[in-house]
Amino acid sequence: PAQGYASAVAWAWILLFGTCVFSIIPILGCAMWLVAPVTIIISVILAITAINKGGTTQGVLILVASLLIVPVFVFIAPIITTAMFGEAVEQVETEQLEETGAPPAKPGWIEEIESPAPKGE
Repeated sequence: PAQGYASAVAWAWILLFGTCVFSIIPILGCAMWLVAPVTIIISVILAITAINKGGTTQGVLILVASLLIVPVFVFIAPIITTAMFGEAVEQVETEQLEETGAPPAKPGWIEEIESPAPKGE
């Protein structure tokens, strides 16, 4: 068939796009550093399949995305989004400190406040 490579192309793009989307998630996106090599290898295999079945342009585009664009994106995106998330958390804590005059409550502090003082001391 003339479009025998269409499903290989579609799945390759789905894998690459999904890998990039999940790498944007702060903190969790760093796990994509472990998953991305697998999805990239599968995408390269699908690209070669597409090229062999007549989809030269799509196969080459997938190869370029798999070998150049996606690895760089997956490496940089989690770093940037996690830094932005950390900055946002710090901003909220700073605003809370300015409003209340007290630092944000930490789980350990709450336990210390709620536990009764030991007897005999």
